Amino acid sequence: MKNLAIILFLITAPIITSAESNGIEATNYSVSIATANSDAGNTFSVLGTIRSPLMNNIGISVNAGLSEFNGKNNYIDSSGEFIGLDVFIREYNLGLIELGYNYRKSDYDFSSGTLNNSSDTFSLLGIYYIHNFDLSLLRSTMESITGNKNNISDIGVSYYITDNLRAGISFGGMDLDNSNAISIQYQPKIFNNSIAISASYRNSDSIDSYGLSLSYYFDTKVSLIDRARKY
Repeated sequence: MKNLAIILFLITAPIITSAESNGIEATNYSVSIATANSDAGNTFSVLGTIRSPLMNNIGISVNAGLSEFNGKNNYIDSSGEFIGLDVFIREYNLGLIELGYNYRKSDYDFSSGTLNNSSDTFSLLGIYYIHNFDLSLLRSTMESITGNKNNISDIGVSYYITDNLRAGISFGGMDLDNSNAISIQYQPKIFNNSIAISASYRNSDSIDSYGLSLSYYFDTKVSLIDRARKY
């Protein structure tokens, strides 16, 4: 399972370079750094993403990254590596349906040594575009090699205050741990639409967290709303 994303990408790579699609304007690349803080600990992560057309209204996204978690109180330090593959069908004026797979390998640090673990996550995402609103519904299942299984559901609404400023709210949770979140994302024109800054706050039954991220987009200098709906 852990090599599924790599295998599927290699199979589809010859198609990606020459395909025309109404689901994504052009192949594009981005890199992001993010940090999150909570009572459990601090997380820092780096993510790289490639998105490209396949055919007609179908596109593909491949992402990979690293993360580090520094635990507080009784929480354990850990580090992780992950790779993901998403295949989606989209109509610019209507919405998107996306099927995703993510493989993650994690190492947990104990005083007596290190524990290795890995997990597979499958997800289904739907987004409906209506004027300046994005209505989203997400369902995912994560299963680790230890046998633990978690189900995540999330419903969200985002609104584009301007073409480069988006605010959102979501409700959901993992199994019995309910949560809700608010977020805002801004893409300053002063940076030629190549950088986006995001901030978020998530409240759950078990813990609250704050997050910040910075993304850099190569080549594509488009508005935030076009980036979300056409790239």
